[in-house]
Amino acid sequence: LTAQNYYEESCPDIDIPLDPLLSPQKNAERYFKLYNKAKTKLLRAPQVYLYAYFVPQGVTAIADYAFYKCSQIEKFNISNEVTHFGSEAFHGCTSITEFTLPDKLTSFRNSFSGCTNLKRINVSDVNMLFALKSSWSGSSVSPFADGADLYCKGKLVTELVIPAGITAIPNNAFKNATNLTSIIIPNGV
Repeated sequence: LTAQNYYEESCPDIDIPLDPLLSPQKNAERYFKLYNKAKTKLLRAPQVYLYAYFVPQGVTAIADYAFYKCSQIEKFNISNEVTHFGSEAFHGCTSITEFTLPDKLTSFRNSFSGCTNLKRINVSDVNMLFALKSSWSGSSVSPFADGADLYCKGKLVTELVIPAGITAIPNNAFKNATNLTSIIIPNGV
């Protein structure tokens, strides 16, 4: 089936593979279903994507593996409404070099594994990192474990004070964070 790709401004033609065992409705759902019914959770990236992807207003969660190996995407624009990144949501997005975490983000699980060129994580408040559920558990890694530098309000973070209440830091959480010159860890970790 050849159709117009309305995800691109020029609306070029795209070829959509059809499964002859599925009805036209099921084929369309399989190819185009990007969100849950309420349109608050992004389930997966569209089959055709540009160098940039804009998560629309109203979306509050990005599902597990939503952008799995979307290696062409270089930039994400995610609204501050998003509170959850699923497991490996951006795994293998090897073209992104910079990522801004939404202000309301409360949880993620290994969301940036395999993002080998990610060099900069932007946050508006360093302490929000420590409030993230599962980012400091033993089963998950920090978003800058693979060498990304942490920036807060545009300034490179070189000293990090881990707040009281954090009881565990995952192995290799700061493994390649070469610009961190000082990390203060509270008693009880």
